[in-house]
Amino acid sequence: MESIVKIFNDVQGRTYDTILDLLFTTKRLLILQILSPRDGRDLRAAPTLLSLFVGSSGIRRSEAIRRYQIASERREKLMHLTPEQIAGEKECILEAPYTALSRVVFSRGFFGRVVTFNLEKEGVKRSISIRLDRDQYNDLWKLLGELAPQVREEKGKKS
Repeated sequence: MESIVKIFNDVQGRTYDTILDLLFTTKRLLILQILSPRDGRDLRAAPTLLSLFVGSSGIRRSEAIRRYQIASERREKLMHLTPEQIAGEKECILEAPYTALSRVVFSRGFFGRVVTFNLEKEGVKRSISIRLDRDQYNDLWKLLGELAPQVREEKGKKS
C-alpha cells in the first residue's frame, strides 16, 4: 500500500508568490499548488479613499491574512486524503512515479537554491523548477538519494 514518506511545505514555485507542497510517497512525487499568485488578491481591486491618504498597509495585511486562510483550508482538505485521492484533486499540478523522473538537478546560486525535476510521462517531456531554503534543499538531496538516487544530479559536479 502506498504511503506518504515526506512532505515539503511552503516551497516557492516559478514566482515568489506561488506556494507549492511537495509530497513524496513510496511510489511517486506529487506537487500540490497551495497558493497561486491570484489567490486572495481580490482585495486590491477596490482601493478606498482612505487608502489614498493613509496608505495601503491595511489592504496588504488583509491580503496576507486571506492568503494564509486559503493555504490553511487547502492543506486541511488534503490532509485527510490518501495519495491516490490527492493525485485526483485540482491542487495536484504534477503526479509522477519515480520511474518517470529522468533527472533531478540541484543547483546553488547567488539567488538561492533551485531544484529542477525533469521527467517524461506518456511520451511528453516536462520540467518544473522550485526554490528551497537551505534545510529543505539538504533534506531533499538526502531523500532522493534513498528514493531515486540514479536521477539525482548536482549542477557543476559529476555524480
